[in-house]
Amino acid sequence: MGKKQLAQLLFGISLILVLVLSACSPVATTPSTPASTPATPAAPTAPASGSLKSISSSLASTDIRINTTLQLDITAIYTDGTKRPITDKSTFKSSDDTIATVTAGGLVTALRGGSTSIIVSYTENQVTQTATVSVRVYTGFMGTD
Repeated sequence: MGKKQLAQLLFGISLILVLVLSACSPVATTPSTPASTPATPAAPTAPASGSLKSISSSLASTDIRINTTLQLDITAIYTDGTKRPITDKSTFKSSDDTIATVTAGGLVTALRGGSTSIIVSYTENQVTQTATVSVRVYTGFMGTD
């Protein structure tokens, strides 16, 4: 094997290594927050003049790598068009705590491969709204469980 062939082989191996390492990085674009970090309280906002119409999550669905965390942000939407952050006032529940757990502040932790849903609810003036976030936890490369 000549020097040129050896150089091409080493370049090819380096390229493959870079691709493999980049595929191992988490998919979620929301920054992970360590579990020990308390949630930042939302800035005070003026009360909405309309009534609660719905709530929405920062993500409707997400893929997350095992052993990582993801912070959900919840917003209340009112009939007058006003929007207000309500993450700290919402209730969170995982439909399968063996796949992913969620804290009272909306921090999702991926435990093992599979799919689950995070159900979010918020009540204001005796009106309750819910939202669901689909979470798929993968253990290997993107797209594999």
